[in-house]
Amino acid sequence: MHVGLTGFNGGKAAVEGFVHQLVGQIAASGIFLLFIVPISALMRALG
Repeated sequence: MHVGLTGFNGGKAAVEGFVHQLVGQIAASGIFLLFIVPISALMRALG
């Protein structure tokens, strides 16, 4: 029972880590787009 519970906790930690990493990537992509899109639009307007 204890081993099964430990395994469950390990799996839960792995899933949480994966989700956290995924959210981090999405956030980074969102911030990247938030900067790149206005800059490219500005360059296009000026150029």
